[in-house]
Amino acid sequence: MTFKSKLGTVLLVALMASTSVASLSYANTDAKPAYATQTQMLRLSEEARTAIMSAQTARLDLFNNNPEGAKAAVDRGIGALEAAQATMKTVLIPGTDAADAKAEYLPFDSKMSLAETFTVTPEKEVALGKAKGMFESNAPDKAIDVLREAAVDVMVSTALLPGEATLTELRNAQKFISEGKFFEANVALKSVEDSVIVRSFGIDAIPVQGATG
Repeated sequence: MTFKSKLGTVLLVALMASTSVASLSYANTDAKPAYATQTQMLRLSEEARTAIMSAQTARLDLFNNNPEGAKAAVDRGIGALEAAQATMKTVLIPGTDAADAKAEYLPFDSKMSLAETFTVTPEKEVALGKAKGMFESNAPDKAIDVLREAAVDVMVSTALLPGEATLTELRNAQKFISEGKFFEANVALKSVEDSVIVRSFGIDAIPVQGATG
C-alpha cells in the first residue's frame, strides 16, 4: 500500500481564505476528543482513491453502453483493494467521533483550512509559511508540529471510503456485469459512491490509524 500526502499544495493562499471546513465536524479545537488521537498527519490510501474513481468510471461506461470498459474499471478497483489487503488495517480510521466507533474507513483525500477561531499574527504567518514549505517537501508531520507550536488553528477535512464494504460492492458489480445485469451493477457501483463520508477535525485531534475499534 502506498501512502502519499495530498496536503502540500493546499496549505497556500486557499488555506488563508477557507473557513468552511470548521463547521463540518469537531469545530471545538480546544476540547479533548473522546477518541484516540495521533500526532502524525493522516496517511492516505491510493488504493481507496483508485477504487472510488473506478466505480465512477464504470458507472459512466455503463451509461454509455460500454460494458467492457465498465468491467475493466471495476477490475482495476478490485485489484487495487485486494493488493492492499495485508496493510489496509494500518490506515483505517473510524467514520465518527464516537469513542467506540469501529475503524473501517480508508482516508483517500484531504484538505486543510484555517479554523473559524484563527487570528492572524506575524508569528502565525511565519509559521504558515514554514509549514507550507515542509508540506511541499513531503514532510507533513514536521509541518504539523510547526503549526501546533505556533498555535495555528487548522482543521483537516478528510474523505473516507469503507474498505471492506467497497470491495464487496465492487465484486458484486463485477458479477452483475459478467451476467449482463447492468442495472444491478449500476446500483452496486452507486452504493460505493454513496458510502463516501467526510470527517473534519483539528490538528490536535487526528484519529489514530490502524485502531481495531
